[in-house]
Amino acid sequence: MLNIKTLAAAIALTGASIGAIAQPTPGIDARQSVQERRIDHAASSGRLTPREQRALDRKQAEIRRYERRAKADGVVTPQERQTLRRMQREADVMIRTAERNGRR
Repeated sequence: MLNIKTLAAAIALTGASIGAIAQPTPGIDARQSVQERRIDHAASSGRLTPREQRALDRKQAEIRRYERRAKADGVVTPQERQTLRRMQREADVMIRTAERNGRR
C-alpha cells in the first residue's frame, strides 16, 4: 500500500516535473510562433504545395521535440539554445525557399 509520505513525494515530484517542462524560452518560442504563422499564411495563399507544407511542418515538429528534450531537466543550456537557434535558422531558409518555389 501507498503511505502518505510516498504519495506526497510523488505529488511533489510530479509538480516539479511539470514546472520544468513549462520553462519558457522567450526568443525561441516567439520565433517558432512566427515561423508557424509564415507557413500557415504561405499555404493558405497558395505559395506552398501540400508537400512543401508537410516538410515545413515536420521541421517545426522536430524543433518542438528538441526544445521539449532541452527543457526536460529544467534548464536550457547555452549549447541547447545554440542548437535551437541553428535549427530555426535552417527552418527560415527552408520556408523562404519554399515560399519562392526556388526563385531568389
